[in-house]
Amino acid sequence: MVLKHLTSDGLDGLYSEAHVNLLNAIDSLRSQGISHYISLPQIIVCGDQSSGKSSVLEAISGVAFPVKSNLCTRFPTELILRKTKDIAVKVSIVPHHLRNVVKGYRTEPRSVILAVVSAKNDYANQIVLKLAREADGSGTRTLGVITKPDTLSPGTQSEETYLSLARNQDVQFRLGWHILRNRDTDTESWTLNERDANESTFFLERAWSSLPSSQLGIKTLRDRLSNLLLHQIASELPELLEEIIAKLDRCQAQVDRLGRPRTNLNEQRIYLIQASQAFKHSEPITRDEYIGKVVKVIDRSRGRELPGMVSPMIVSTLFKEQSHPWKAIADNHLKKVWDLAGLFLDQLIRHVADETTVKNLQKILIEPALHDILQNVREKVTRLINSHQFGHPITYNKDFIEQLAKARHERQKMYFERTLRDALGHSGLTSSRISVSTSIDDLVRKLSELQENDTDRRAASKALDCMTLYYKVAVKRFTDDVAVEIIKSGLVVKISRVFSPLVVSLMSEDVITQIAGECNESRQKRTELERTIGVLQKGVDICKMFSRYRVNVLRFGQ
Repeated sequence: MVLKHLTSDGLDGLYSEAHVNLLNAIDSLRSQGISHYISLPQIIVCGDQSSGKSSVLEAISGVAFPVKSNLCTRFPTELILRKTKDIAVKVSIVPHHLRNVVKGYRTEPRSVILAVVSAKNDYANQIVLKLAREADGSGTRTLGVITKPDTLSPGTQSEETYLSLARNQDVQFRLGWHILRNRDTDTESWTLNERDANESTFFLERAWSSLPSSQLGIKTLRDRLSNLLLHQIASELPELLEEIIAKLDRCQAQVDRLGRPRTNLNEQRIYLIQASQAFKHSEPITRDEYIGKVVKVIDRSRGRELPGMVSPMIVSTLFKEQSHPWKAIADNHLKKVWDLAGLFLDQLIRHVADETTVKNLQKILIEPALHDILQNVREKVTRLINSHQFGHPITYNKDFIEQLAKARHERQKMYFERTLRDALGHSGLTSSRISVSTSIDDLVRKLSELQENDTDRRAASKALDCMTLYYKVAVKRFTDDVAVEIIKSGLVVKISRVFSPLVVSLMSEDVITQIAGECNESRQKRTELERTIGVLQKGVDICKMFSRYRVNVLRFGQ
């Protein structure tokens, strides 16, 4: 590639006052290295071999590329052009795998793709259209460019085919198509002005003149690209800012977990104490925020209830209580709570410490402590089960007495009603009012026989009533005991004490170094993250600074 009589004529078509500030914004972001982390708007020229890509770039930019029939450019070329008072050229070669580079440029979601198609060959056989569709399936950011129209014979089917393509009738792109007549081997010595003049004459004399003038020639292409890039930048700026901020937050969170450099024992102890403080205290949540979370649970669990009503199953979803059999349920419940507690503990430690410290904490401190806690709560479950299943039942719950008396009253009422109906000869009647004559002695005798003959059954019935009602009382007490004595006191409280400032302060120097000693990988990671944060923060500042120009561009459509 050579620079031959480079002027700013081509750049004039790419610039306006509205462009300067927004393009400078993107340049500033790119110069800070933002493009390594975030996709930035740019124009990409791609096409098959010898389709005329270099000639398109030359016509747009004024930078002359070698144009020969037996020569093709074997590497991607990136041009960054700006008007300044001083003339300067900076050229660099970045080694990389060719196809990966091309694919990387093409798949950038904020790029405008110029798909160059040579009229010298059947467009259906040119791979660039397939690649453009892969990168931009909806065709919203692709502009087709037809080159070498002078190779088509006037009035032929081939010329008509490419005219149809130019009208966006065959391969449709939202941005449409554009036609260029570029330099070739015979006209290599032409200046850019001579090239542009020859192109204008060509389009006046051929069937291409039937197309809108806005689709013909390099001058109108510069205008189209100018507006496309400008609006692409203006439209993407808010989302670009959000993406940079999100990336910045993620990097900052990683740096926070790594903490400050800790090369000596004192720095290591401070790091562990700070991590243990963050481990011990949860982040507060307001009532409104928590209600919002519950609303989502209700939406996911909605059944047949009317609007405004809450299903009783919500309580079950939130508290997950089970009742039978006790031993199996208690063990199963403990296992579930234990697994969740372990998962939460792992996530919590990873939230407050870097990966190396997490591994050391788990191996040296967390896993041994959790093993002891699990053994202890299992023993407590066994003792709790034994206290209910062995020995005589005992309760001072007033509900037990009241419910027992009520059950006996209802059963006695049923017995007497059945006996009276039998004695009066009206066992099949359902009416509560009857009129009959009977002997008082016979009635008393039947009632007396009922009491005497049913003594064993009455005793068994009373025992069954007591067992049933005691079970209802005991299962409530057992459930509370599991929640309070096993889960809360035996598990949650003790887990919260596994990693505390007090535990850290009592650690020996060797243990602290084993846990919090920093490896080279962590130090390198922190350095890289801090550099990235600096780049992203500058990107945020730049986007905010130039956001006012975006409003003007979108308002006036310039």
